[in-house]
This record gives sequence, structure tokens and C-alpha cells, in this order.
Amino acid sequence: WLKVVWCSIVLLICAAAMDLALSRVHYHYLFRYEIGPAKAEALQAMKNVNATVKAKNLSCTVFDPFTNQTV
Repeated sequence: WLKVVWCSIVLLICAAAMDLALSRVHYHYLFRYEIGPAKAEALQAMKNVNATVKAKNLSCTVFDPFTNQTV
């Protein structure tokens, strides 16, 4: 049961980190290359789809440093 909680926390942190990285890259390209609004919307939609797919395909394989094994 503790492993499930630990796994959930790690997955949430990973998801947040991925989202932050994706949005940073997204906005960086947006401002640097001055993409039109339609293209920006398409990129945002693609990002959402990718995030959904990743969330559905995520398997709980987390390396637990405390027990020194993969959960």
C-alpha cells in the first residue's frame, strides 16, 4: 500500500516536470519563431494529446532508493 502511494507521488512529480518542460519548449519556439495563432493552437492540441497518451501508457516502474529496487 505504501508503495502505491510512493508511486503515485513520483508519477505526479514526473508529470508536472514533463508539463513544465513541454510548456517551456512550446513558448520558447512560439516567441522565437513567431508562429501564427492557428499553428500555436495546433501545437497546444498536440501537446494535450501527447500528455493524454503518456498518462494512459504510464506503467508504474519506479526505482525506490530506500529499498534499492524497482517498484
